[in-house]
Amino acid sequence: MNCRSETSSGIKSRNTVPMSNQANIMRGWIMKLAKTIATVAATLSLLFPLAACGGNSTTTEPDRAETNAEELASEPESSEPQAVESTQAEEENILFSDAEWPENEVTALVPKPEFSAPIESVSTNDSDTVRSVNAQWTGVTQSEVAEYVQALKDAGFTFEASETSSDTMYSYRAQNADLTASIESRSSYAVADVSLMRVLTSSVAITSEEDQGASAEPEYEYHLRLDLTLNILQ
Repeated sequence: MNCRSETSSGIKSRNTVPMSNQANIMRGWIMKLAKTIATVAATLSLLFPLAACGGNSTTTEPDRAETNAEELASEPESSEPQAVESTQAEEENILFSDAEWPENEVTALVPKPEFSAPIESVSTNDSDTVRSVNAQWTGVTQSEVAEYVQALKDAGFTFEASETSSDTMYSYRAQNADLTASIESRSSYAVADVSLMRVLTSSVAITSEEDQGASAEPEYEYHLRLDLTLNILQ
């Protein structure tokens, strides 16, 4: 009996851990656990700011796009294209508008032209010593020009007159006063210069022997230029 008790007591002494060792083991576990928790907390503290930044970027970009779209929609339309269109319209009106015979000191000295063709262009010049008018027509007839030249002669444009004529052109130039007398009296005198030119508009092509005997003639068009100059002698 004594031997069994000694054996059991010996076993108890070998399996039992002292209290001091148990405390050390528990302290070690707690320290390891604390380190693990600290490491996890540090890792999470680094991940949360990155996730927050990423979230802000994805949420703000659509807002920026919507804001830009609203700003563009609210901006007033530019008026520059309208200004360009109006400028082009004005230029077209100037280029294609019908010219009119001017009424001034120079044109008052000559008969007003009454041709069947409209005036193509008119230009004037006004200075202290010279005032002039230039007008041009296309499509006038020879008889109309001849009648107007006679009207100029009747109005007194017979001084220093010169007249030339050919198959392709006609011109008449004259003054309404004697130049020498005008210079001596310091009076003004006017010069009228009429130029008529014939321009070929279509030609007849001979393609066969039969066409050679035909009496077809080419077509022409007449261009008239009238220059009026008032010389003011001082």
